[in-house]
Amino acid sequence: MPKKKTVPLPVPVPVDETPLTVDQLKAIMPNRQKQNITASLVDELNQLIVEPDHRDFFRENIIGYVDVLKDPTATLPGYIRAVKYVSYKLMGLTNQESWLRTFPERYQRLVTENKDAAYIRSLVCAYNKGKLVNKIYEQSTIPTWVINQDSFQKAINVQAKLMLDPLVSHKVQSDAANSLLTHLKQPEATKMTLDVTVTQDESIGELRKAMERLAIAQRDAIRSGARNAQDIAESSIVDGQCVRVDD
Repeated sequence: MPKKKTVPLPVPVPVDETPLTVDQLKAIMPNRQKQNITASLVDELNQLIVEPDHRDFFRENIIGYVDVLKDPTATLPGYIRAVKYVSYKLMGLTNQESWLRTFPERYQRLVTENKDAAYIRSLVCAYNKGKLVNKIYEQSTIPTWVINQDSFQKAINVQAKLMLDPLVSHKVQSDAANSLLTHLKQPEATKMTLDVTVTQDESIGELRKAMERLAIAQRDAIRSGARNAQDIAESSIVDGQCVRVDD
């Protein structure tokens, strides 16, 4: 009997378990946040992404949403917890489940203090509506047209097939052709209007008045014979030197 051919088992891909470092985080953080990155904060972050099933997901999100830290009111510890909460939400967990996993110690303290379920739900609701959480929501949202790109192409293919199908009515062919023309037309050129109006402020008015006074003084000087027109024409308004100051 022929020997059975053995199929080699796939080699498991090693998971990157290298912990994040202070230098790595400082390299990706906005300048105003770099000074807030401490060893203890990095340790907390590494503990957060130590869960085997979610490690890569948490790590990518924490690195990927750093733009929200440009908000001067955002703090780094708050950002880390908000990313963890939103990550759980993106996994399909409810608001309350995500909050409990993000703040297990806080939840335990509330239970110890005999806080009722309604009170805890109110905290969850408030956190879910928070500014930082919603900014991360915005970062994580994938446009519908991107998610359904394959369906869009399938619809185009169906319309093209109907347009060329001799077995359907002319009305169906015409509608399919019109649909393709509508959805595949070239983008229209965008016209940009530039407002170049100048708003006059007090400095412009003062300059005008000064020039008027100078013109009157020069006219009076010519009339009195103190100066002639050629002297006025060749005179300089400002007598001084220009010095360049580098930033």
